[in-house]
Amino acid sequence: MKKARGVFAPDPAPGEVIISCENAFHRGQLTQPEKLRHLHTLATEYFGPGVALRVEEGAQESDRLSPQDLRDYIDGRPEVRQAVTTFDAEIIERKPR
Repeated sequence: MKKARGVFAPDPAPGEVIISCENAFHRGQLTQPEKLRHLHTLATEYFGPGVALRVEEGAQESDRLSPQDLRDYIDGRPEVRQAVTTFDAEIIERKPR
């Protein structure tokens, strides 16, 4: 679940939870019957009875940071600044995981 992205679409009522996965393997893991039942139970407990659940493959391209935004995000992280200072390091490459 750490790499999944979820969105709740309230209309039409009672709504739908859409979980986007990175790839087919990831989707397969989340759609195993036991895990899917557990996800649906959690969605129902949080959003209410009747809520639908959909698990899709493929994160939206718009979810990715631009190279400059990624650079700003990484360079702005306190733990990164501390590591660079502590080890007198230089960041050679920044890329999304």
